[in-house]
Amino acid sequence: SGDTLFALDAREGSERWRFGTRGAVSGGVAVVDGTVYAGPRDGNVYALDAATGDERWRFEIGGWAQGSPAVTDSVVFVGANDGYLYAIGIDGDEPDGRWRFRTGGSVIASPAATGDHVFVASTSGNVFAILPDDGEIVWQFDTETEAEIHGGPAVADEWLYFGDTDGTVYAI
Repeated sequence: SGDTLFALDAREGSERWRFGTRGAVSGGVAVVDGTVYAGPRDGNVYALDAATGDERWRFEIGGWAQGSPAVTDSVVFVGANDGYLYAIGIDGDEPDGRWRFRTGGSVIASPAATGDHVFVASTSGNVFAILPDDGEIVWQFDTETEAEIHGGPAVADEWLYFGDTDGTVYAI
């Protein structure tokens, strides 16, 4: 159902575990090093054991997530409908809110993270490159239209690709 995360056996399709949340799970998940990261529409980001579904931790954010989290070695990045991109440190026993970045519109899309930057798009029609360590803005690209950005940016060969609701695809 909408407020439950399921893990299925990839070969057989049988249920391995389920985890209930307090809100719909409308975005995807990220799985890194045996941990499932999810941000359902209940104002939390969850870290679950990929083998058992047991909750490792949860971290409250100011809104609810719609896209999939992006994960680096020590940080989970997740955007929310409150207009912020959140950076949650995961290098200790408990999650730690490192910073949040205001985008000027809801963050519907999944962020993209590289070693040097995290990229986030917003319904404000802007895409931002942010330093992952401190949340400082490196640059901002404004589509200069009334169109919103609902899809997550993709990074390939030093190019950033994204589209807007007017149907324009950008490569910057």
